[in-house]
Amino acid sequence: MKTKLSANVINSCICPPEKRFVYIQDTLVPGLFVCVTRAGEKNFVLRFTPPGGKQRICKSFASCESITLTAARNQAKSLKAQFTVGKDPFQEAKAEKEEYQKNGLKLSELFSLWKNDSEKEKKTGKASKIVFPLWAILKKKENPRYR
Repeated sequence: MKTKLSANVINSCICPPEKRFVYIQDTLVPGLFVCVTRAGEKNFVLRFTPPGGKQRICKSFASCESITLTAARNQAKSLKAQFTVGKDPFQEAKAEKEEYQKNGLKLSELFSLWKNDSEKEKKTGKASKIVFPLWAILKKKENPRYR
């Protein structure tokens, strides 16, 4: 479905029970979608084919609860601009996460990294995309109760 997204539109969207998820496309920012799952989760998704690219990009970059629609539109424009100049911000975040895993950070060090992040990064979800998955892995490694 293609519509001008608003807070009311996002809040009122539901996924039909016979489908796993539904995409709602924004008319103001090409490539910006809201993905609504059967469970009721709503995420902002960037979906487009970069210039000269053969493969379509389809990546979730934030929960609808964590950032506003205006911030999501700005972030989608920024991500598309990075792809246009040849950068892959999703790959950079993945490489950063792998680096943290490879270095064998302790849970306390990981928490310090998260605590020292700027408020902007916490709001855009960088902490939740890197720190929290690693925290779960480290929690299992350091505490035998979680194995």
